[in-house]
Amino acid sequence: MDGLLVLALLAMAVGLVGTVVPGIPGIPLVFGAALVYAIVTGFATVGPGLLALYGALTLLGVALGFAANLLGARAFGASRWGVIGAAVGVVVGVLLGGPVGLLLGPLAGAVALEALSGRPLRRALRAGVGALLGFLLGTAAELALSLAIVISFVRATLA
Repeated sequence: MDGLLVLALLAMAVGLVGTVVPGIPGIPLVFGAALVYAIVTGFATVGPGLLALYGALTLLGVALGFAANLLGARAFGASRWGVIGAAVGVVVGVLLGGPVGLLLGPLAGAVALEALSGRPLRRALRAGVGALLGFLLGTAAELALSLAIVISFVRATLA
């Protein structure tokens, strides 16, 4: 195994951690490592078709990660205000609270804006729980897609 492959795999490992830890780009880092490896090696083992597949999985993972908590809140009965609160909560949670803030941000944001819009506290809490569950499902989906890319990359490069 050459040094470039080791570096790519290390970057992918950091990317896998980043799918669950805020502040690390996650699936974009996994894709970036595969992209750099493919370019530097002249697409010898990771060809353009496989790279395009990785790119599509990356876009899907990013979209799912972003939208899941919003859809989760909506599925649990959140109004437009609750969905907006969940989105704002993600951003504020990342900026202020690290991992704990990232988990509690969507919950708190959805509950706060639902309650401020006049919804009963019980319904506001339900919307917040939906936002939290959606976030967790989105994170799981992004992790699964990242793992799929890494496993495929390892098979392609070590075959």
